[in-house]
Amino acid sequence: MLARFGTTPADLRSREFKLKESQLDAGRLVLIRGGAACDQAQNSPGPLPMLLGLLAPVSALKAGSRSPAVHLCPEELRLPGDQEASSLLVSARFTSTMLPPDLAHWPDPILRIREQLLMTILVHSATHAFRPGTLKF
Repeated sequence: MLARFGTTPADLRSREFKLKESQLDAGRLVLIRGGAACDQAQNSPGPLPMLLGLLAPVSALKAGSRSPAVHLCPEELRLPGDQEASSLLVSARFTSTMLPPDLAHWPDPILRIREQLLMTILVHSATHAFRPGTLKF
């Protein structure tokens, strides 16, 4: 985390995703593939865009005051073995790319995001990442 994103998981949970202080260890950090996963794109050369997210129990979320870079997905998810529903938070600031061989020894994906939700995440990320700053003329 420190080498790739310049921060620690604890700082991400506290400062970026704004979990409650009493639940900073809750949830799990996830990578979300931002590129096409369709059959046509799978053998294309080049890096895969990845977004850093957090699957956190709904009870661990602090109300409001999250970074504008963070998209809180409105759907609640309940994965097998979870005690309560989770929310998916995705940061537009913490992105990376990886080559397919880099992912060869990673664990299997834990879920597939439906296209409509992925597009919402990507629009938020693109809008945040490429927004104009203060312009001077």
